[in-house]
Amino acid sequence: MRKIKNTRILMSFGIVGLAVSGFASASCCGEGGGVEEIISDQRARQISRQISDNITRRIVSDIDASFAGPMVKKLGGASADGNSLMPDSVWSSFSWSRISDDANLGSKFDVDIYQTTSGIDKRIGDFYFGATLTYAGTVSDIYPASVGDVNTYGSVHSVGITPYAAYVFNKNFFLSAMSGYTYSNNNSRNALAAIPESESDAYQTEVDMNGLHVMEQWFVKGKVGIRYQHGHNKVDPSFVGGGIERQNSDSWTYLVDSEIGYAFKNGLRTYTGVLYEYNNPSKNQNLADGVFYYSAGFDYSVNDKLSFGTKVQTDLTNEDIDLTTVALTARLALE
Repeated sequence: MRKIKNTRILMSFGIVGLAVSGFASASCCGEGGGVEEIISDQRARQISRQISDNITRRIVSDIDASFAGPMVKKLGGASADGNSLMPDSVWSSFSWSRISDDANLGSKFDVDIYQTTSGIDKRIGDFYFGATLTYAGTVSDIYPASVGDVNTYGSVHSVGITPYAAYVFNKNFFLSAMSGYTYSNNNSRNALAAIPESESDAYQTEVDMNGLHVMEQWFVKGKVGIRYQHGHNKVDPSFVGGGIERQNSDSWTYLVDSEIGYAFKNGLRTYTGVLYEYNNPSKNQNLADGVFYYSAGFDYSVNDKLSFGTKVQTDLTNEDIDLTTVALTARLALE
């Protein structure tokens, strides 16, 4: 089963790369779309992960001052002022993700996703309201197995907007939710010809229940959540005489995330954690059912306004691809 699944992935990528006719498309793409489906899915997931991580870190800094070091007082003064129209904080994250073939079936592919997400938020009492703007650039290369075949390379540009909200129940629990839209445009080529133009729309919604427990300078964080994603892809191969092809896909992801860390008295916080995502896609999407991810990172508060962080995450159990992400984050309090 695994060999069949990965063969379909490589065949589907070859269709996109070589711009062959509808016979190949009909024979292996099905409803999902193979590697393009995987790339689009991982890009949307990473957007949600970045936003969710920043929501969590923003709120736990308000809940417990030990996360911001001894120089930093507990936030919440101006943040609770509903009469102010100014946002309480701004943040920005940049990440690089590397996706590569893990099937070892001959042909290889490498994909790099460069993503930046910036957000603003406002606290009113126990509620948080915010919005983010995301840009992601995806660069892909395919290395064919046969001598004489041409390498295929391409880029995908994506922009998205995601409003979010959160509600704090007490110092140990809070609920967060986000719902966003991402538009992507594909520009791919090989040495012989351009690839049929394609564009896609992705709608993602995620709801998480978050927990925090602080034991002196040790802390444990966790969340359980659900993510829904709907994708629509349109391919226009009109320059080779084909008609417009449309593909729709839906998936539900159930996730459990946990972290344990230590907050030093100088404002440095280190942590490590494990994320599990179980994916329940529509038929023939070729997505892994369940994947464990390992992560490690640190946050550092420069003062009571500015903090920086970095995080590295890699998959542990995905049999089809290798995925590694490095993220850098900066947060600035305005109140």
